[in-house]
Amino acid sequence: QQSGLLIVVFDEGDTLDLQGGGGHVAMVMAGTGVKKGFQSGTQHDHAALLRLVMEALGVPRFPGEAASAGEMSEFF
Repeated sequence: QQSGLLIVVFDEGDTLDLQGGGGHVAMVMAGTGVKKGFQSGTQHDHAALLRLVMEALGVPRFPGEAASAGEMSEFF
């Protein structure tokens, strides 16, 4: 297709980040609008990922913690 977004999240790591509230999780995004080879140094959480997916789907309002979660626009 001419546009789209594929997100793969691997949440089976055994790292522990006591300051960040959990372990490190690997995520790969692929799509026509994703920056090629980009690696973020920013800590994102599940609420930010939910917000990103809902934004991509065109949902205007976000539930729970997604409403105040940081944007993940740096990937695009």
